[in-house]
Amino acid sequence: SGHAPAVAAGDPATTAAVDALAAMLLCKVMAGDPADVPGLIASKAGVRFAGPAIDALAAVATAAADRSLEGLAAARAAYPTRLDGHPLIGAHLARLGDGLLQANLLRLAEPFSRVEVGHLATLIGLPHGTVLAKLSQMILDGGLAGTLDSEADCLELFEGGGPEAEGGAYAAAADAFAALGGAVDALAARAAKVAG
Repeated sequence: SGHAPAVAAGDPATTAAVDALAAMLLCKVMAGDPADVPGLIASKAGVRFAGPAIDALAAVATAAADRSLEGLAAARAAYPTRLDGHPLIGAHLARLGDGLLQANLLRLAEPFSRVEVGHLATLIGLPHGTVLAKLSQMILDGGLAGTLDSEADCLELFEGGGPEAEGGAYAAAADAFAALGGAVDALAARAAKVAG
């Protein structure tokens, strides 16, 4: 009748087709379109090649759509060989996890002007050191407009998008420090001539 023909599990063509479908689903997730994955899985080809490899990527897509680190961790725990054991998928999942961590930290920190790093770690459910390292990286990469107060163990967020947005004051201060550095170098060169 109208049903798709059964596929042989060990057939190389079937394995290649499942890998291609899994790659397409992974591309949808990584492109920021995880909501498209259920429709692809429900399609004729998706139903035909249903199985653990496709179920694993469905779980990843759900976690990505929900922006859930816990969901991603659960998917990875449920399908370790299908996800982390696969070289291509495992590498992309590491990037996805990093992106979800950054997005969740930004969302959690947004309502605050100053927040304890330990509080963010509790809210996100990760070790303090992991959160501190990620916040430091985000600040250095320019993804987070703020600074870390190591004595108080706090994240201080800049108003209005960071020091660069403060009406040019940041740029003026940077120029002043550069000019001061040049003046110090000139004085050191003169002192060397006088002493020499």
